Amino acid sequence: MYYYNINKRNEIVVNKEDIKYSKASLINEFEKFINVCGFKLIDNGDVKTSPYEVNITKNKIIYKIIMYYKNITGAGWYNKLNIRRVQVTNVRKTDINKYISTSNNSFFAIFGYYNFDNNPIMVAWNAYNFVYHETTRSCYVSIELLIEGYKKGFIKTNYSKQQIWIFTPNNFEIFLNDYINCNKVNN
Repeated sequence: MYYYNINKRNEIVVNKEDIKYSKASLINEFEKFINVCGFKLIDNGDVKTSPYEVNITKNKIIYKIIMYYKNITGAGWYNKLNIRRVQVTNVRKTDINKYISTSNNSFFAIFGYYNFDNNPIMVAWNAYNFVYHETTRSCYVSIELLIEGYKKGFIKTNYSKQQIWIFTPNNFEIFLNDYINCNKVNN
């Protein structure tokens, strides 16, 4: 199978292999990603099971994130090479205690990590939309939207009937604030 990827010039290139990181490498990539805009990873919990909890900090504010954090990979369709995805299970079936409400300093999200040609970008999906299904679900993004995310640094859009956030390392804080504001439970 072939995969569409994006090089540093924002051009689509075709490869025979998908880029994938191990769980341990993914958390290291997450830490490097958030460090760019001044956040520090202070606790990454048990990364062997998903979703997992991480705690990050900036300016003495600590954020608790329950996250699925996966590689963005090809969707497996020979006729739609521009579609990429992450797959997740229902958190209510795996660990009900990890299903938390969004507040000013904590949230639950699905993150996809993509890094071809040493050019990292993340996509986030609203995890609350993926907790009522019985089977594994896929969260989708197109190569074209990833390119737009590279060009603009941060975009919030809809794709495959889901709101998604696409952002580069310099824009992690913009994403964080927007995601919390969009999903915060008002007390």
